[in-house]
Amino acid sequence: VTGVQTCALPICCFSFGLDYQILSADPFALGGQLPHRMLGPLLAWLLGLGGAEFPQFMRLCGVLLLATAFWFVGRERNLLDAALVACAVAVSGAVQTYKLVVGFPDPLSFALLLLAIAAVRMPALFWCINGLSLLNHEMLLFFVPWLLWQRRLAGGRWQSDVIGLAVVGALYAGFRLWVGAHVPQATRSEEHTSELQSHSDLVCRLLL
Repeated sequence: VTGVQTCALPICCFSFGLDYQILSADPFALGGQLPHRMLGPLLAWLLGLGGAEFPQFMRLCGVLLLATAFWFVGRERNLLDAALVACAVAVSGAVQTYKLVVGFPDPLSFALLLLAIAAVRMPALFWCINGLSLLNHEMLLFFVPWLLWQRRLAGGRWQSDVIGLAVVGALYAGFRLWVGAHVPQATRSEEHTSELQSHSDLVCRLLL
């Protein structure tokens, strides 16, 4: 199939998945087109699962999501309910889509989102987890209104949330500036060229 490369395992790497795999070989080299989405590749590198072993790491992320869902439900309900929810997540797109497509960080982002909600009554931990999630994928920004609503339901003080959100936003902005200043020139040229290939590619990049 055009545009598909075979990895060390029988899993395919499509488009951005290859960038995550490249980044996992050496996260601080800031390679690929997505060097700012460093958390997943960095964890893989620390675990010795970077580069060709990155598909194994993504499988572990799927297991982490299932374990987190089981634990999250099991805190308030019985083990049967927790097992049923974990099974439902296992057959959902959040797990099945990424079994054969390497690199996309959604399972890790969903696991972090569940952990953040579990810590909703602890503002410091809540915003720290969300800050980590931003380093995995900036789609967390779409959840900010819902996250603030969850904090209000939990009786959180708006002053704490304003401070937490401001600190996370400032740290993330600083991180993006650091990445922009240190990303290799070749990566910038590659990203710029790929964006100019078609308007549809540009729209896809903005959405992803």
